[in-house]
Amino acid sequence: MNILFLTHHFYPEIGGVEKHVLEISKILKNQGFKITIISEESTRSFTNVQDDNLINDIKIYRIPSFPNDKLKKFKIWFWFFKNISLIKNADIIHAHDVFFWYLPFRFLFLNKKIFTTFHGYETIFPPKKSAIFIRRLSKFLSMGTINIGEYINKWYKTPANFTIYGGVEAVKNEELKVKINNNLNIVFIGRIEKDNGVEIYSGILKILKDKKTKFKFTAVGNGSFKNIFKEYGLVTGFIKNTDDYIKNADIIFASSYLSILEAFSFKKLVISVYTNELKKDYLEMTPFSEFLVKGNNPEKIIDQFLNLNNKEKNEMLEKEYNFVKENTWEDLAKIYKKLWKI
Repeated sequence: MNILFLTHHFYPEIGGVEKHVLEISKILKNQGFKITIISEESTRSFTNVQDDNLINDIKIYRIPSFPNDKLKKFKIWFWFFKNISLIKNADIIHAHDVFFWYLPFRFLFLNKKIFTTFHGYETIFPPKKSAIFIRRLSKFLSMGTINIGEYINKWYKTPANFTIYGGVEAVKNEELKVKINNNLNIVFIGRIEKDNGVEIYSGILKILKDKKTKFKFTAVGNGSFKNIFKEYGLVTGFIKNTDDYIKNADIIFASSYLSILEAFSFKKLVISVYTNELKKDYLEMTPFSEFLVKGNNPEKIIDQFLNLNNKEKNEMLEKEYNFVKENTWEDLAKIYKKLWKI
């Protein structure tokens, strides 16, 4: 069976959607499916990566990038017309947020199975009416959908067949326990941008510094606010494999599902922050909300953290670990097959 995934960005780009599509694709490929990916060309250069157009026997086609081009969507549709055989040969087409790429073909291939996964939001709050309309249209024209987070239904009114929160690889050593001492190793993972709570996280670090709490800080990521973090420690840039940083940390700063779940798999205490009501729902409307130290006020977050005793901390870690044991990439691949009814 031929599966065609459509995604804005893909390997070697690093990000939640990129990893989601890659991991699901590798699992399905190992199960005998033929996987094809269509994504935009990266505008960045990468070194030490595999063949850009063939990864794990997964064929990848790149749409030319048209940055700041008002005719971009028409040029993308023209590219698909020139490569229409990719659509004709697919048994199932699954769009990751970019259903509009497929829009004209939805009416040319009325019986073609087309599905959509909605990831995240546009980082603009509140969401624009145009963004809400596009999501609802994509939902209406798809034969089934997956939401990455329950908040999507609340804010975009797009109820899904399945709601998931991302996945992890095989869970780590069950003996890993929380290690909180007077010389904390704190690691931030993600985009270093305002919408990701950078100013709140830096506020936490400032309070710890003012209290003369000893800590080592590393920001594993990149973004326009990176200089804020450089005051407190090292900024590494984006790194493909963050396992070593998570494994050696005492506390993880993370506000995205993928980073949170990866920290859970190592039994790490996670501090997550929000900057608006949508991001608050993003964190609170999850099955693992109670396992997080979360908020939007640095002082209250620190108080919340300090008021946890060791028993409470270890109970949180056990609960988060049990959650990720049932949310591996293998589990998510099963959900995709249930959606497709295969």
